[in-house]
Amino acid sequence: MAGFLLGFCFTLALSLCLLHSKRKLVVRIKPELRDVQEAKSGTPTVGGIAFTVSTTVVSLLLHLSPVGLLAMWLFAAVGLLDDLEKTRTRNGDGLKSTTKLFAQFLAAFLTVLMLGMNNLVETNFSYSAFSVFFLVYMVNAVNISDGMDGLATLMALPALCMVAAVDRNPFLLAFIGSLLGFLILNMKPAKYFMGDTGSHAIGA
Repeated sequence: MAGFLLGFCFTLALSLCLLHSKRKLVVRIKPELRDVQEAKSGTPTVGGIAFTVSTTVVSLLLHLSPVGLLAMWLFAAVGLLDDLEKTRTRNGDGLKSTTKLFAQFLAAFLTVLMLGMNNLVETNFSYSAFSVFFLVYMVNAVNISDGMDGLATLMALPALCMVAAVDRNPFLLAFIGSLLGFLILNMKPAKYFMGDTGSHAIGA
């Protein structure tokens, strides 16, 4: 429970710091979406950074298992690269699809390898291959759902809570607390967005 509360509080505090920072990560809106999302232009994309960093801090403070943390960051790093690329292009495009997919599969492979080395999943080829594809599928499913204020978080929280209730994983409780802290500032009208950094972390 301590991880849950700390994740919530740290995310809110870090979010406010990032929102008041002079340097903000702002992703450009794609031309085809400007008619429906023009009002959101200029909204910072730092929410994903806030709840992933907060979860990391809580995990280190409470000495939680590093496996979940490393898996989260392998995918969050792919999302962060995509977000950074979107700030450099005029049309809001991020990484090339093939580059992004390759990075996702690499992150999934490393995650499954790490889980296998820690005896947390089956290590036979069929199961490992399925796990890699399943991880990439879930990450992209969450990524695609992220587009409306609060939507991706509200969709993910019930599933995460069910897993946490069964598994009682302290890392997952810290992550859920961080997501709730993020949600307060992401509900319509959103003060910030999670970006691909956040959606990749949730999917993972």
